Amino acid sequence: MEKAKKSIFIKLIEIVSNVSLAIMFISVMAGAISRYILKSPLFWTDELSRYLMIYMVFLGSTLSFRDNKHPSLTFIIERLPDKSRMIWDSIIDIFIMAVLIMLTLGAINMMTSGPVGFTPSLRIKFSWVYLAVPLGGISMLLEIAARLFKRIKRIRLHDYDSYKAQDSGVSL
Repeated sequence: MEKAKKSIFIKLIEIVSNVSLAIMFISVMAGAISRYILKSPLFWTDELSRYLMIYMVFLGSTLSFRDNKHPSLTFIIERLPDKSRMIWDSIIDIFIMAVLIMLTLGAINMMTSGPVGFTPSLRIKFSWVYLAVPLGGISMLLEIAARLFKRIKRIRLHDYDSYKAQDSGVSL
């Protein structure tokens, strides 16, 4: 299966995820050094690393779906014929999309309903923290929808040959 060329969207998500990881690492190290070596803790490092982790997880999950690197239990599914496996994977993708829609709408509701406070240390609006969920949810939805449409196209064309576990997730 040939890898598709990365879009600007995916490259941007990779950059944001990698920069989040780098800043999170620096923040945790600065917090540890200031607390245990300098004996003068930086009060904001834990909070910064926590919020960066949230962004990294939600945006990084998009990359996981893109490359089919998300975990899945396939010890029963891999014994199905290719056509049945493709149909099963399509049903699973529809369920995942439904959960992501609920998650995204819930996060948008949290961001827009009522007053939103500020984080204790960094004093940024919690809306910026909550924004990670809709950004990650929408980007995962786009990736799963693209994968689902490709699979449905293959089903309609009766192209079941060479449908492997890499097309449906990581085998555990």
